[in-house]
Amino acid sequence: MKYLPIIIGIMIATGIYINGARLPVEIDPLPPIVTPIPTPTPTPTPAKHEVIAYIAKVFEPAGTHSVVRAINCFYSESGLRWDAIGVNTNGTHDSGVAQLNSIHIKRFGKEIQTDFRKNIDAAYQIYKERGWSAWYAWGCT
Repeated sequence: MKYLPIIIGIMIATGIYINGARLPVEIDPLPPIVTPIPTPTPTPTPAKHEVIAYIAKVFEPAGTHSVVRAINCFYSESGLRWDAIGVNTNGTHDSGVAQLNSIHIKRFGKEIQTDFRKNIDAAYQIYKERGWSAWYAWGCT
């Protein structure tokens, strides 16, 4: 007898029939839980004139010659495309406008692969430390 209230509760909750008659169930169904999935905001593709202007701004402290050389170098490396990727024979890859090697991700962060400004900023830091020896395209030498 001690389980009778539990059994009756289960019968009522599940709508069990007794002697062919359905027990009345007064339970409001719960609305489905819908978790909206946010739509990712795509990174707008920068126009080439935006990329060139940013290279000029970043490399300007090094002088006009360095600005022109940076534009030539990065055009040779990537066509000034922010999404350019080059695969190297040693298993690393180069990415972005300045085609920065994946070894630089530890130092500058993953954003250098997708954010053209961070890619160019990191390229300027590498240029200040190593000069143009970090790049091998015809426009860099």
